[in-house]
Amino acid sequence: MIIHYRKITGLSEQDKTFFDTITTIIGTSIQHLEVLEDLKYSEDRYKSTVDTLLDGITVIENYKIVYVNERALEIYGYPREEYLKIYGFLDLAPESEKEKYVKVVQRMLANQESLAEQDFWITRRDGTNRFVRNKVYVRYIDGKPLNMYIASSDLTKGKIAEDSLIRERLIFKLVAEIALFSRDLTELNEKMIRSLMDLYEFDMGSIRLFDEASNKLILSSEFGLTDLLGEEPQPVDISDTGFLVTKVARDKKSFFISDVENSDLEERLLNRTRKLKIKCVVAFPIISDNDELIGTLSLASYKTKEIPQDDVIFFESVIRLLATAIRRKQAEDELRKLNEELELRVQQRTAQLVSVNKELEAFSYSVSHDLRTPLRSIDGFSQALLEDYTDQLDETGQDYLTRVRSACKRMSNLIDDILSLSRLTRKNIDLRVINLSKLANEIISEFQEIEPDRKVNVKIKKNLQAVGDLTLIRTVLENLFGNAWKFTSKKSKARIHFGKKIINNEEVYFIQDDGVGFNQAYQDKLFAVFQRLHMYNEFEGTGIGLAIVQRIINRHGGRVWAESKMSKGATFYFTIPAEHSVKEINM
Repeated sequence: MIIHYRKITGLSEQDKTFFDTITTIIGTSIQHLEVLEDLKYSEDRYKSTVDTLLDGITVIENYKIVYVNERALEIYGYPREEYLKIYGFLDLAPESEKEKYVKVVQRMLANQESLAEQDFWITRRDGTNRFVRNKVYVRYIDGKPLNMYIASSDLTKGKIAEDSLIRERLIFKLVAEIALFSRDLTELNEKMIRSLMDLYEFDMGSIRLFDEASNKLILSSEFGLTDLLGEEPQPVDISDTGFLVTKVARDKKSFFISDVENSDLEERLLNRTRKLKIKCVVAFPIISDNDELIGTLSLASYKTKEIPQDDVIFFESVIRLLATAIRRKQAEDELRKLNEELELRVQQRTAQLVSVNKELEAFSYSVSHDLRTPLRSIDGFSQALLEDYTDQLDETGQDYLTRVRSACKRMSNLIDDILSLSRLTRKNIDLRVINLSKLANEIISEFQEIEPDRKVNVKIKKNLQAVGDLTLIRTVLENLFGNAWKFTSKKSKARIHFGKKIINNEEVYFIQDDGVGFNQAYQDKLFAVFQRLHMYNEFEGTGIGLAIVQRIINRHGGRVWAESKMSKGATFYFTIPAEHSVKEINM
């Protein structure tokens, strides 16, 4: 400390000592203030750091919360004032978790453990639940806990995902068991009950099947009930109003009773359950897709249990699987009884098909010979009249004969197409690898030879291959290319494109043209027999070609469809699934 003075003299030694003392005291005070300021700055920095941690921090002294950071308040959902008044974490734990929490704390204090970690569900102020991991550090003095530091992590999302994965795995397991044990319902039901009991820590479970003849629920499988009752449960009539399972069966409604003691369900339904000291019960009706009662499934525990909505949905999924398995087993039993009758029906149906095929062959012969003969006569005589009696016929007469010959030709083509259509159902398919690109080039070359003056830009993708019957697939391409060639005939410069693309992970072949197209509204008529979307005087045809295409593609296990706009061309798509590999075909 420096004192400025002007011409002050005559200070005694006592005064000097006084001033020195004052100076020392003031200097010490200033240093103390600086230290306090540094401490406050450090404390603010520490508090700021703790408040921004990802974990919630709670400090307890003498069994009372003395500090909590913002993250802990966010996890537990309490305002700071209310949280500091909570007596302990036991107040945050739901009934089903309190026993587990108490055991951890008692073990730590009994063994004077300094560190512990525990996972449990807590109930927030708004009633929602979160899954929390608490890392606890306890400081002891003279064998007594002085301070407790708790770091809380919110693991709710991970827990939900883990539980969901466990449920999904169990579903897959149950699906597999249904496939393996569907012929033994008792074993399947036992595995269902055991799996659910293990997953949700139930103490007992049972499945009862409904016998329509006696109107009773008859025990199929159970765990724990016989031991509890001292005897095997007896069948119960569903009209009996003293059992929860019969109410479930009558109402076809599920019941979830987390705490039997505090349930508002009718007393007569719970008296028996309470006498057996059961705390939690879940019961489901097993119902078919047609809403028919199959049976009931019940699970019970000596402890109260919280049953989240996700678990309710999971239970319902399991019940649907079980209902499906039981119905399938019943269907199999019925099917076995009908085997002899079915075999007889198959024999009768086969005989009918043989008879029909013979009749079809006779019809084909009749069409091929009996109908063609008069057609040839009509066409031949019409031609003779035109050639030999031209000078005796006026223009109208000649026009009539020309029309008769044209009609004969159309009828002949129609007969050919009908015969082709009928043969498709009888021809055996000879599968082999087909070079579609080569076939397409051959077909287009034939069209160009017939009409060499036409200007058509044809683009054919190289090395297109498929597995199918060569003759039938050639018929498909001839019809589709024939349509593209025909419906682009009115254009001076036309375009046709044959290629392949992937649609929804499927190989799809297409033939595209820029011809007259068709109205998409009439697409359903496109592949029907004798259906035409254009007048005959515009474009020739019998209306059978696309029906033949569809039947051939169907026989190969594929699909065919088309897209178009009027005057903007059409695109025909088709698939040919490879039922046999190239290696198998070459063998």
